[in-house]
Amino acid sequence: VFDKELFKEMFSFAGWSIVGNLGFSFKDQISNIILNLFYGTTVNAARGIGIQVTSAVKTFANSFSMALNPQITKQYAAGNLEESRKLVYAGSRYTFFLLTIASVPILVNIDYILVLWLGTVPEYTDQFVLFSILISLLYGLSECVTKAIQATGHIKWFQIGLSLIMLSELPFAWVLMEMGFPPYAVMWPALLTYSIAILFRFVLVCRYVKGYSIVYYFTQVVARCLIVFGICYMACRIMCDGLSRNIFGFAISVLICLGVTIIVVLYMGMFRSERMVLMNKIKTVITNKFQGNDKD
Repeated sequence: VFDKELFKEMFSFAGWSIVGNLGFSFKDQISNIILNLFYGTTVNAARGIGIQVTSAVKTFANSFSMALNPQITKQYAAGNLEESRKLVYAGSRYTFFLLTIASVPILVNIDYILVLWLGTVPEYTDQFVLFSILISLLYGLSECVTKAIQATGHIKWFQIGLSLIMLSELPFAWVLMEMGFPPYAVMWPALLTYSIAILFRFVLVCRYVKGYSIVYYFTQVVARCLIVFGICYMACRIMCDGLSRNIFGFAISVLICLGVTIIVVLYMGMFRSERMVLMNKIKTVITNKFQGNDKD
């Protein structure tokens, strides 16, 4: 049966999604053009390396968000708004924490990693990697909020507004290049626009779905996540500062970063109830593993 209204909704959703994706694509490609005009293709290569590193980091967290996002839509569709809301809050924090666990060892050892990987490192590559990772962390904060908006089906103004916010960074990037700032300054406006986009997304989800609290989100999710990241990065930077720049020192540094980050996330990023559930899950897995070995 041809359901005209259903097809209209489906194609409307797909069409506005294309608008949003085009906005992001234009933003990235025009940023490359601006860099080419002012600094040439070598700097674009450095930016491309930064994006590659960020993609690897995001892959680590995407497996979690891919499993969580359908649950957000499912709970909303079933009318369980409170459960959907809890998943959005928790998912935003967990996605950010997973990105933090993957990012901190890279940021602390970025110079050694680039030399080990590339041999000859293009100038400014470390700065492009730094800002690319910071931008991906900001994006991770709002990914679950995006899924909550998409679950409502009302994405027209979401896609239009988000595209305008993202594209607004281009004139600022051009001005910074005209003023003679270093090439990685082309990414500075992105930190602002992604921050504004977090607020924009949450204001929209508050408008479309009842029960969301902007105060709770920015105090218990955004602020908590940023504090955890800041503590993890500074503590790991200080603790790893005196290590030798060789493969042994790199391995020790990664272990320190992972250990410190996991501990800070557990005791500062997670609520006590969440921590208890996680600990019980780990105990159950370990107990079952040992019991299985005893039977063998």
